[in-house]
Amino acid sequence: ILFFGRLHEIKGIDLIIEGFNEICKIRNDLKLVIMGPDEGEFSSLNKQVNELNLHDKVIFTGFISGIKKLSIIKESHICIQSSRYEQGAGAPFEAVLCGTPILVSDNSGAGQDVKRINAGFLFNYGNKVSLADNINYILNNYENAIEKTLVAANTIKNELSFDKCIVNYYDLYRKLI
Repeated sequence: ILFFGRLHEIKGIDLIIEGFNEICKIRNDLKLVIMGPDEGEFSSLNKQVNELNLHDKVIFTGFISGIKKLSIIKESHICIQSSRYEQGAGAPFEAVLCGTPILVSDNSGAGQDVKRINAGFLFNYGNKVSLADNINYILNNYENAIEKTLVAANTIKNELSFDKCIVNYYDLYRKLI
């Protein structure tokens, strides 16, 4: 299971750790990788991991970029984003383009983006049981999750690419003048 992004309070990584703890009560075969630069949250997240006795199941990698980052995303089974506020689904869509199923909290613009193009799965924000149940569902129905991810990747490439958006903006501009 992967989270990637800044280690910042707004990202809700503490909520991911709580949900991961729930899923570990019924599955013993999982690891959580938290990949990203610390922006003030590492100490509290690491403390939370130790208090929940998850130190052997949670890996903090720090900042990783380039091919190595993409390899980690591609090798992960699920990419999770839980956020107190996210405008868009940049990181989750990056995971989709790598072929990795996504699970995003339903409370933000990122969740709306995922829902709008059926790019992945949503869980109830702040609900660790919902997060755990959705992880379990995705892993138990992995072929379907991969199929959904590949369809979403094609939608992103064909409808949301920079080149396609520029054409859409240009057409709208021409209609307005």
